[in-house]
Amino acid sequence: MNDDPRENDPGIITFIIKSPKYTLDIKGKKLKVGDSLEKVKELPGFTSMQEILGVYTIYFNNMMTDESIRIIPSKDGLIECINIEPRYY
Repeated sequence: MNDDPRENDPGIITFIIKSPKYTLDIKGKKLKVGDSLEKVKELPGFTSMQEILGVYTIYFNNMMTDESIRIIPSKDGLIECINIEPRYY
C-alpha cells in the first residue's frame, strides 16, 4: 500500500542541469548554470540554504512545498550543477 500518491506519478520527477544552454524557470525567476549562487536568494518563497559536503540544498516556504533544489557551486561561487526534484517526507 502506498501512502504517498506521488510515488505512482509516471512523469519526470528529477531534472539535473549541467549546461548553461538550458534555463530553469522557477516561479517566474530564471536560473541557469553560470549564475551566482546568491541569485537563489531572489527566488520566490526562498527560506534557507543548507550546505553539506559542498552541495547546497535550497528550501522554499519554510519547507512546506514539495520541491527543493540542490546546487553545486564552483570555487568562484557560480552554479555548476542544478538538481530540482520533489521532496519526500
